[in-house]
Amino acid sequence: HTHTDIGYTRPQTEILPEHLRFIDYALDFCDATDEVDDDARFRWTCEASWPVREYLQSRPREQLDRLRRRVEEGSIELTGMMFNLSELPDEAALLALLEPIQRLDEAGLPVRLAMQNDVNGLAWSLADALPSVGVDAFVMGQHAHRALVCFERPTAFWWESPSGTRMLGYRGDHYMTANEWGLHGTDDEAFADGLFHHLAQLERQAYPYDRAAVQYGGYLTDNAPPSLRGPEMIRRWNEEWAWPRLRSATASEFLDWVREAHADDLPVHRAAWPDWWTDGFGSAARETAAARRTHVDLLAVQALAAMGVGRGLGRPPAWTARVQSAYDALLFYDEHTLGAAESISDPRCANSMVQWAEKAAYVWDAVKQTRMLLEAILGWLAPSLPSSTAPRIVVLNPVGWSRDGVVEVYVDHAILSPDRPFHLLDPEGRSVPAQALRRRVDGTTWLLHVPDVPPLGHVALRMEGSTEARPPEGGASPTRLENAWYALEVDEAAGRVASLVDKDLGIELVDKDADWPLFSLIYETLGDRHQLERKTLTSYTREGLRDVQVVPGPSGAIFQSLVVTGTASGGTPPGGV
Repeated sequence: HTHTDIGYTRPQTEILPEHLRFIDYALDFCDATDEVDDDARFRWTCEASWPVREYLQSRPREQLDRLRRRVEEGSIELTGMMFNLSELPDEAALLALLEPIQRLDEAGLPVRLAMQNDVNGLAWSLADALPSVGVDAFVMGQHAHRALVCFERPTAFWWESPSGTRMLGYRGDHYMTANEWGLHGTDDEAFADGLFHHLAQLERQAYPYDRAAVQYGGYLTDNAPPSLRGPEMIRRWNEEWAWPRLRSATASEFLDWVREAHADDLPVHRAAWPDWWTDGFGSAARETAAARRTHVDLLAVQALAAMGVGRGLGRPPAWTARVQSAYDALLFYDEHTLGAAESISDPRCANSMVQWAEKAAYVWDAVKQTRMLLEAILGWLAPSLPSSTAPRIVVLNPVGWSRDGVVEVYVDHAILSPDRPFHLLDPEGRSVPAQALRRRVDGTTWLLHVPDVPPLGHVALRMEGSTEARPPEGGASPTRLENAWYALEVDEAAGRVASLVDKDLGIELVDKDADWPLFSLIYETLGDRHQLERKTLTSYTREGLRDVQVVPGPSGAIFQSLVVTGTASGGTPPGGV
């Protein structure tokens, strides 16, 4: 297989076309080994479905016919994950992730297997979603670097979803285990040492089967092109040694054997499998926050489209393709690769800088596409909404139950002057609380607390002028915030939460004896970064906030706030927070 990193080894724009060319190479290598011993024939598993979907749009019919023939005979296997994913996607995005499977099926390219490599986990909802499209098995090539790996040995098992659907799973070793032995090389003796060491380790771990599956790439690197070196090593080995017999195989071959020989013996795990590894997204807080928000916005956009269909309006042109395009951009950000190989050792080099620019571009592209989808569907729904010569704000509820909550809306100053007193009234004549959040020259962003918006319906709020002066915003205590449910106090000297009381339960939620209580800013430096690999923490320093000031922030009918400022090491600008 070829491990698919969208980036890491080189910029994404170089990596993406290469993965399409790798399919060309794999087809040529199948041709080159047609006449050799069957165990040593070239076989290859395409780790991700995205390259194959794009391959269908990038190659002539003759080449696609070659691919179909090799897939049918089992020399090449196609898999169902668009690529290896972090934990960012929500359930709707994971369903969009499966879209390439439909394109492959339409092209006569069946998919039976999912593959997730490098990331030690898989979203539990996929245990339902994948079997629903004919994918009933998966392979996990783990990576223990700074990670906790489940199972003490390579393990086959049934993975059961909350609904009772089961997938056959196999948590193997590292996704380039055989490369570590030197399978891709020419040193037969070193390869023998690595292989026998692995077999001895399986023996010590009480591995239960007389067959084992290991992964390898064309070279010992991520994004490695396919190579004939592995099949050549297998051929030489089998000619010289009677045992163990080596066979070049696609991933499903081993799982099919497990299913046939051991299906009734396998443990059943009905449990979530969260990832413990993709920590890089925490280093990109702004972009990761935008991705999480866009997942929510795309759900809302699709629900609004369903409202349009329910009202007999249909959907805007090319709607499904536009939604999938937005999900594609979002999933490219959610893909597990974050940073170049040199991001830590040389963060200012061209490879590090270019890769981050391209990675971040995916999420901002998704944000832009989603905003245009929102504008399109609101315009599409407009004929079904109440109109009036007087200004109104129409709040839509695209879910199947009544809701109330806070809505953010931008109002041009041509419609509502920022200093003009006004009331927002719901259909019952009740005043809706409003509070300015941000202001520009041409308009103001308001927060509104809107009650009782009916399911799959809307509420029209009418705007009326008032002779009463708007109450001034502000006035919160310098160190205390309180509402009907919670009372919060801030430590004025340290700038962190000193107390948070649940008023209903009468419980203090802050551990006042903690070294770093709630809301503490911590700037941590490591004396030895390799502690991460050793999973220890013995050499480090931690600093907090200095020169703290706590002042009242914006406060009004919707929310109250305090603003904490101070000085900290590592701040931007230097020292500032």
